[in-house]
Amino acid sequence: MRTRSNFSPFNSTATIPRRSNRRRIPNIVEPEIRTIEKIVLMADRTMEELLQASTKGYGEAIVIPEILAENIEIKTNLLQLVQANKFHGFERDNPHTHI
Repeated sequence: MRTRSNFSPFNSTATIPRRSNRRRIPNIVEPEIRTIEKIVLMADRTMEELLQASTKGYGEAIVIPEILAENIEIKTNLLQLVQANKFHGFERDNPHTHI
């Protein structure tokens, strides 16, 4: 009787292929040329200005859509639903459940 510890079948089709020892070619990284921006000194700015997030480059993404009166339809069922379940602003009230 054989146990798992001494059972080792030899199957020639289940051999594990070995890795070939090839030398790896090191990746050469070319240095990038970057422009140096002027450093703004902290003493020239107030704490409020320092804590504001930069919006540089985001101005094109913020677009206010035009809302025309013809595009809006207020349904009376929705008005009745909102009036029936009012939000009072208490600490225990969930502001999203009344909508």
